[in-house]
Amino acid sequence: MFRLTAFAAFMAALGVSPLAAQKQQKTVAVVNFVNSAGQPGLNYLKTALPESISGSLSASREVRVVERSGLTNILKEIELEQSGVVNTGEVARAGKLARADVLLMGSFSGNPERITVTLKAVDVATGVVLEGRSVSAPLSDILEQCGQTSLAMAAAIAGGKTGLLTVTSAPDGAEVLVDGIVAGKTPLVEYKVTAGQHTLFVRKSGYQEAEKNVTIRAGATERISETLAPARESVQMFMGFGYQRVFPSAAALQAGNLFSGQLGVNFGRWTADIAFAFNNSWNHTYTYATPFGTLSQKREYTLSSFLLGIAVEPFSLGQYVSPYVGVFGGYTIVNDYRFKGSDDERERVASYDLLQLGVKAGIEIMPKLSVSLFLEGRYNAFTSAIQRSTFVSQGILGEPTSTTSDLNLTNFSIGGGARLNF
Repeated sequence: MFRLTAFAAFMAALGVSPLAAQKQQKTVAVVNFVNSAGQPGLNYLKTALPESISGSLSASREVRVVERSGLTNILKEIELEQSGVVNTGEVARAGKLARADVLLMGSFSGNPERITVTLKAVDVATGVVLEGRSVSAPLSDILEQCGQTSLAMAAAIAGGKTGLLTVTSAPDGAEVLVDGIVAGKTPLVEYKVTAGQHTLFVRKSGYQEAEKNVTIRAGATERISETLAPARESVQMFMGFGYQRVFPSAAALQAGNLFSGQLGVNFGRWTADIAFAFNNSWNHTYTYATPFGTLSQKREYTLSSFLLGIAVEPFSLGQYVSPYVGVFGGYTIVNDYRFKGSDDERERVASYDLLQLGVKAGIEIMPKLSVSLFLEGRYNAFTSAIQRSTFVSQGILGEPTSTTSDLNLTNFSIGGGARLNF
């Protein structure tokens, strides 16, 4: 009795629980995987996946890992990699030869773009599957995802700390993935997960995928509710029309109105469009001094713009509002008119073709309906300038002379309109 008490005190002084000291780690052997995809080009995954998983498990304190180099002859002898789990006797024999308590086996299917891997940990003594997981990810990410999954399996095998995860969604029936592992469909009730940080995915056909980081506490239940936004059609045409208020940077010009239209296509989160805009006039008046007093001359600019734009939806605000940001470029044709005598008679003094380059941002309201609304702001970042003429009298008998100066047409505009989606 004294010896046991002394041993417990000694272990406590080292910061180790006596129960933990008595608990033995299970030994895991990761065998070659089965290629269920039927594609010879993926055969390298038969060894690449278990090698990667063995490396991940080696960093775990939950289990011990049998060196892969020592499994080569064993696998050849029983041909386990070709047949998967044949029967309890095969598993027991393989485990005995590998000196392992648990065999981690797997198979994979899919194509070079996306791979699905099925993992199962089998108890050597009983042939019972202790833990099973499924991982689906792009080929470039599958090794990392399987490594994370194997660590979660190791914790479960070793009896590590776990919590529960309950997930609901609107609508129901959405697929739930935890760290890339298919956990089930909503409503998902009290799914056992190892304690710690996890990445949750909720997805359903016809809706945008929701992604969220969650923290699972040991012995507690984390409840998550997600409202999925409808996804855009893969390709959707639209036609729009609207109105913009333009604020030119040149002090000589007043704010003007532009009437705009657009034709475009949505493909996923991206939008490409051709926009055109025109205004009735940008009126302004020149004044100049003469011996008989100050005279004025009414002038007018008309604008026509043709722009190409592309935008992307950076994030979702739900099914009713879709934000977007993008760039645009094109040309604006500016006609400069001078009035003669009366306001009804005018002549064109000059015409300019100006390059337009800028950025835009806006929101589309009710994007899934056949008619949606949009609000948009544009900034033409390219410094476009035209020359304007100012007439100065030289006296009663002298001819008026003119001077020219640059008129900066860099501008900001804000407006809105409606789109017809079809």
